[in-house]
Amino acid sequence: MPGQIKALFAPHWRGLLTSLGLSIIALLAGVFLSAASGWLVMADSPGSQLAGTVAIAVAVIGCSRVAARYGEKLLGHSVTLRLLGDIRAWLFSRLFPLLPIDDPGARRGDTVARLTSDVDSIDTMVLVAGGPLVGAIAVGLALATLVHAIVPGAVAAFAATYAMAVFGVPAIAVAMARRWGAVLTMRRGEYRAALTDMIEGRDEWISMGVTGTVQQAVDDAARDLAEAGGRLSLLSANAGAIVQALVAFAFMAVLWYGLQAWDEGTIQAPALLGLVMAVLGSVEATSAVARSTGRLAAAFGAARRLAAIGAGTPAIPDAVAPRALPDDMTIAMEGVGLARAGATPVFDKVDLVITPGERIVLTGPSGSGKSTLLALMIRTLDPTAGSVSLGGVPLQRLALGDVHSTVSLLSQDTALFHESVRDNLLVGRPGADDADLWAALEAAQLGEMVRSMPAGLDTVIGESGSTVSAGEARRLCLARVLLSKARILLMDEPTAGLDRASEEAFFAALETVADGRTVVVATHARVAGAFHRHLVLAGGCLEAVGRDCPHLPASYTVV
Repeated sequence: MPGQIKALFAPHWRGLLTSLGLSIIALLAGVFLSAASGWLVMADSPGSQLAGTVAIAVAVIGCSRVAARYGEKLLGHSVTLRLLGDIRAWLFSRLFPLLPIDDPGARRGDTVARLTSDVDSIDTMVLVAGGPLVGAIAVGLALATLVHAIVPGAVAAFAATYAMAVFGVPAIAVAMARRWGAVLTMRRGEYRAALTDMIEGRDEWISMGVTGTVQQAVDDAARDLAEAGGRLSLLSANAGAIVQALVAFAFMAVLWYGLQAWDEGTIQAPALLGLVMAVLGSVEATSAVARSTGRLAAAFGAARRLAAIGAGTPAIPDAVAPRALPDDMTIAMEGVGLARAGATPVFDKVDLVITPGERIVLTGPSGSGKSTLLALMIRTLDPTAGSVSLGGVPLQRLALGDVHSTVSLLSQDTALFHESVRDNLLVGRPGADDADLWAALEAAQLGEMVRSMPAGLDTVIGESGSTVSAGEARRLCLARVLLSKARILLMDEPTAGLDRASEEAFFAALETVADGRTVVVATHARVAGAFHRHLVLAGGCLEAVGRDCPHLPASYTVV
């Protein structure tokens, strides 16, 4: 298991050990019950005081076994769920700095698989593999001691076969299954990615008449996933059969040597039957180890995939010794250039100064770099040339948390969640009270609409705002941005998909609610008097409207 994952287990060691102890108690109690039942069947005097004592012990230990198994399941699952929560929190903390993921092969469905199925697979290491293995070892030691005391001649054969059943066969099976475990986790991600693509692109697939092709891709991914799962299941089943055969051999060895000892008069029949029944009682422990082989292999593959995220390099590194956030909110770009490997530079030597409280509209042809320019201002990208500063301090010298609390971005695909209006707004400022929420809604011209909802602020809106109109969804996103304490608001195509009336209402609200904050809007929409400056970006040239911009296409009309 990778070291980063191991470290997450440390805070839970007490609960894990307690759960393990209860599991061992339950297994040993099962072995005792099997042995006692065999002894009682062959007891010479069933009504004797000894037999009565054994019967009472059976009742007490039987109840103890039930209690121990219940406690082990309750505590084990409780600890495991907390552990999985810690793993997910760690995974998110490692994933966020990697965004945006600069990997053309990365797919959303695969990332979702890592966040869900891969994390869930880790519980196998505790509940399905680690615990049963330790329990089987404890049972084996107890039985070996018992065999040595009653039938010394059988201890070597018993110990050898039991060790092979608990250690040898599972180790070989896991080694053989590790490849298919890695394949299973990979194919699980591929299947989820294919399924996500099919669902999210449903309208496009239907309109283009390629639903059959897309469905076939999902079916192929499902078939490949089933093949990997089947291979692991077959390996686990074969390992289980071999383990049970070894336990049967151990049983036969103890019985053979025990019958010889009984024939020689060195052992009584009740003790012999109790011993062989105890050996049979070990099947519960050994079968649990055998069942875990396939799932343990998948868990190793999942742990490696999770560790790969943890070992990733942040796309935008945080400042090592960050400077204090300046009071001056002037944004300055000096000789800024951005070029991606093997591609034409997005722009080169862009100079721009935005003073506090200015409202600027940025237009230009599609693909000219408007969104990229906003990304540089909030530092989700770093320039390859020049510098971007805030109050004279380069953004790379400021803590990312300070930059993101000062600069807020309303992107083209800002998400609304399947939560209440309140919860969606609180993303902008956790801890805001109702008065703040209503103020933001009023500023975005949504107060009346939310009041008319069945539960007001507590009304649940559908995923991506499916229960409200497109214009209302965009204004709700605006309200969330306005609720934040950011002093600089960046908006990327905030009115995309809205009709002209909704556009005009949006910009009218923006002029009112800016409230002294700096606003930069990248848009293709027609805007009127809400802005102090109108800039055009084309071919790497950033100029004010009215000035010559030689790279601006002749067909592009500034609105």
